[in-house]
Amino acid sequence: MGCISNITGAITYDCLGGAVGIADLLLINYSDVQSVAINQGEATITLIGSAKPVRVASIRKGANATEAVRSNENAPNALEQTVNFTVYKKTKVEADFVNTIINSRLVAVAKMVENGIYRIFGPNYGLEVSALEESANENGGFTAITLSTPENVLGEPRAVITESTWNTLVAKAG
Repeated sequence: MGCISNITGAITYDCLGGAVGIADLLLINYSDVQSVAINQGEATITLIGSAKPVRVASIRKGANATEAVRSNENAPNALEQTVNFTVYKKTKVEADFVNTIINSRLVAVAKMVENGIYRIFGPNYGLEVSALEESANENGGFTAITLSTPENVLGEPRAVITESTWNTLVAKAG
C-alpha cells in the first residue's frame, strides 16, 4: 500500500455543470513533450519547438475518457487513464495514422463539453494503444482506438489545463 495522504478542502456542487463528453481532442507525441509540471491538480505542459499536436474529430460521442484507480503495493496509488476515439475516414492518410499509432506513446488533451473544463491524460508516462478494432460490417466500418496507461508504470494523476494552454496547443496543431 502507498503512503497515506491527508485530504483538505470541500467538495461542492455546481448545478450549472455536469455536461458530459469530449468536445475536442488533441493527441501529442510523448517524445514532443519537453516538460510537464503538475501543481495542485493543474498541469503546465511545454512542447519542443517542432511539436505539432494532432486534432481528433469528436462527433456524436466519438471520443471518451475514463479513469480507474491503480492500486500499487509499495507506492502511492494512482489512476489508470483510458482515452477512446473513432477514426471515421478510410483514406491512405488514416491508414498511415493507424499503422503509426499502433507503436506510439501519446499524451491526450481534451476540451470537455462542460464549459471551461480542459483535461490532460497521460502526462507522466503517456498512453499506448491497448485496443484497436474495425469491423467492415459494424459501426460504419469505422476504426475504434483505445489508448491506456501502460501496464508497467505506477499510473497517472488527474490534472486539468488552462484555457490558455489549450489555445496554445490548438494553435500548434494548425
